[in-house]
Amino acid sequence: MLIDFFAGIWILDKTRQKLVLRAQAGARNLLDEWQHRIKLKDPLNKLAMIVRGKEAIIVNYVHSDSRFEKIFRQNNRVVSFIRYPLIMDDRLLGLLLFFDTKPFDYITLSYLKPVADLIEIAVHNDRHLRDDEKRTKELIRANKAG
Repeated sequence: MLIDFFAGIWILDKTRQKLVLRAQAGARNLLDEWQHRIKLKDPLNKLAMIVRGKEAIIVNYVHSDSRFEKIFRQNNRVVSFIRYPLIMDDRLLGLLLFFDTKPFDYITLSYLKPVADLIEIAVHNDRHLRDDEKRTKELIRANKAG
């Protein structure tokens, strides 16, 4: 069976300069390998052009949308895409990106916000947990040394 969609979760790294692909599902051939790490300020990276900004974008016919027609020209299989930013406390945490070879239906779109909300909470909690673990290790080291 041919899989005709791709979904990915990119998370902003600690430098806030790069998005790193952390999870993916679907057809990997809709996305090039070099797009697993996206430098936000790379003018040559097509995906970097898509991911800039904090607003959600849903495009069901990329080849008729002047904003994205050039980006997807070489990949005629991609018909639609969604960029959904993961934001908590007005800070960009990452992005959900979906690519499909057919337009997205209403059911898919209706699940987008609830799923994004859960991912935002998970990423936010993961960052706080890592920070807490780092501080705990530092306190343990300082306690042993002192």
